[in-house]
Amino acid sequence: MKTVGAGAAVTSIAGCLGGSGGTGETIKIGHVMPVETDNGLGSERSAQLAVDQLNENGGILDRDVELVTADSAGQPSEAHSVVTEMISRDNIRMLVGTVVSEVALSLADLVAENDLPFLITGAASPRIFAENHAQNYDQFKSIFRPGPVNSIKQAEYLAQYGQFLSEEHGWDTMAVVCEDAAWTQDITDMTASLLEENGIDVAVNERVALDTNDWTPILDQVESSGAQTMIGALSHIPITGMTSSWSRNEYPFSLDGVMIAAQSPQFWSDTQGTAEYLSTATSAADGFADITPKTSEVMDAYQSEYDSRPTTPTFVGFITHDAINLYAEAVERAGTANHREDIDSIVEELQATDFEGSYGQIQFQGPDGEYPNDVYPGEGPGDEFAPFTITQWQAAEDGNGIGDTDGTKRCVWPETYQNGDHQTPSWM
Repeated sequence: MKTVGAGAAVTSIAGCLGGSGGTGETIKIGHVMPVETDNGLGSERSAQLAVDQLNENGGILDRDVELVTADSAGQPSEAHSVVTEMISRDNIRMLVGTVVSEVALSLADLVAENDLPFLITGAASPRIFAENHAQNYDQFKSIFRPGPVNSIKQAEYLAQYGQFLSEEHGWDTMAVVCEDAAWTQDITDMTASLLEENGIDVAVNERVALDTNDWTPILDQVESSGAQTMIGALSHIPITGMTSSWSRNEYPFSLDGVMIAAQSPQFWSDTQGTAEYLSTATSAADGFADITPKTSEVMDAYQSEYDSRPTTPTFVGFITHDAINLYAEAVERAGTANHREDIDSIVEELQATDFEGSYGQIQFQGPDGEYPNDVYPGEGPGDEFAPFTITQWQAAEDGNGIGDTDGTKRCVWPETYQNGDHQTPSWM
């Protein structure tokens, strides 16, 4: 674990469990992510960017802000260990992060016991709120999710996206392929049935093991089914090999859905250009469309600070940057960051959030909502509230691609934020 200040890395053992945080004490924000991944590192950098910007503007409650960050390695046990240390050793005032739902679920009791504000910025399972807040709101009231929308909404939106593809290209047969993880169960359970309700035949609806590395049987199955697109929900499984095999063997269907690795700005390079035509859902269109005026502000600030991989904040980074800033506004309104003595005031102000972030307008569902403290999803994927955007890898015009490549991203859905048309693979 490392403690990162504005512009310098230092070691900190200040603070103790139950510390009151007197006047002038630095406000420490904890960040936990699998930082060996592009999404994890992009989130960490975006968190540091937010902290630096806060300090440039007077900090929080006229105090300096410091980022304490740790690598969860995507494992619940490791995350529990490092967050326990953040709480007891560093006396963090807020925790942000997690992209793995199993990790977020494993931290719920720990942060609740310490009345620690925990803003989840990646993990999408609805169980986080259905199994905690909906059963005992007062116990878990300090846990919020600014984004993304939970996987039940993602399942609905993927079905709407499938309908868009059907209308756009005349496709009438589709496949749904999900990795066997907590966040994808709703997509397996719902997306296929919703597509079929709209007259689309779902010829394949499969869950694949997290250790899958040979995609040939699955791609062959989708091809033999006659599906014109494979809507995937793949986060933990590396998909570089799958993408290359799909393109080089010219499988006669498109790749769409939630393809987390493809959100990386370096995915075109990783696949040696075979990512062309692959589409993935993301937040803030990965910075390649103006979702709000803040999208380009965060994108530009990040790229001014960092020129190594990942060269954009990634979908988690945008949400993490937003989370830290909306927390800062909430504690300023509450007049305290002391969660141990006055968590109710902080929670009350977090509940009152109406924040224009870089990935959309952020509000939270109330204590009596279906998913208390979860992000309010608005009326649809193109709504201003937590919009669900899909980008496609396409060949860049005039070779002006990402980095030194000839590939770029375009937001192809929903229409509200669209800046490019969805392209059918040239071999179809």
